[in-house]
Amino acid sequence: MVYKIFFFILCLPTFFCGQETAVEKENPPFIIKINAGIPRTISSQMFRKSFTGVYEGGISLNFKLLKNFYMGVGYLRTDLRNVDSLKFKVFNAKLPYNTHLIGSSPYVKLTFDKFYKKNIFVDYSISYGYMLVNYINVNEDTTAKNKPFVPQNFSSHFIQPEVSANFIIDDYIAFSLLLNYTTLFYKFDPKAPRFNQFELVNKKSNKYYMSWFTLALGINVLIGKGK
Repeated sequence: MVYKIFFFILCLPTFFCGQETAVEKENPPFIIKINAGIPRTISSQMFRKSFTGVYEGGISLNFKLLKNFYMGVGYLRTDLRNVDSLKFKVFNAKLPYNTHLIGSSPYVKLTFDKFYKKNIFVDYSISYGYMLVNYINVNEDTTAKNKPFVPQNFSSHFIQPEVSANFIIDDYIAFSLLLNYTTLFYKFDPKAPRFNQFELVNKKSNKYYMSWFTLALGINVLIGKGK
């Protein structure tokens, strides 16, 4: 389903503009981008069986380098929670967990704008940043499978390609529909959130880094005069 959405966004210019070629137009020299969406965990299998998305939101300040190329700096906030199937067993009762993975990430971003109409353009961008991660509301399970205990926080580099369709509604505002794919260069450790006792988790593959898709809505504030 996510791949279909990604393909749809890539093809948005065709849906809106038919066979029309790109328009010679440029955005203003400075753009503030704000977006929020719901992430969907993809890999590793162990990570996907442990966490699901709550929200991901970010803001970036983007400066024109030349024509339709921009460089930006931004901040990203990510919130994932444990899947509902993870429950703590007490005698004959099962109590739900409420463990969250919270990521705080400064990043830099490169973007290319391509106009298909005077009020419709597509962004192709890639971001690189550093994510500070904390597990919160951790149930301190002390079974042997969660030992030796490991820290409940870590940090790692990440990369995030993104594509978005943007619709200008006046001289200063554009709304966007975007999809990105985040790869956090860190192998998930189920001992950190104390999930390693669950067979649903510990029997799964953990070969790839932690990664997720995010489908989001955004708003662009266009500052200055475009061409």
